[in-house]
Amino acid sequence: MLNEEEVNKVFNRLKNHPGLLESIRELLDITEGVKGIEVADDAEFALIPEVRGLGKKCLEDWAKHQVNEQEVKTREMKLRQHSKKN
Repeated sequence: MLNEEEVNKVFNRLKNHPGLLESIRELLDITEGVKGIEVADDAEFALIPEVRGLGKKCLEDWAKHQVNEQEVKTREMKLRQHSKKN
């Protein structure tokens, strides 16, 4: 179980991924019955696309992060090469 500090850290990280945060809200709505689903089969059918969507959003955000990391490394290498020339 996460303590309050860990929950806050996770929430703050989620704020950087609004698509994930929205998906989690949707999952919670299904889990807590906000969607009005009363039969387990219906809940399962509602969860499947949400979980798939969550996975897709995770991969998209992961890919963006990888591109950003690579861009930072490339810039740093160019700066180092430029500073060696001077």
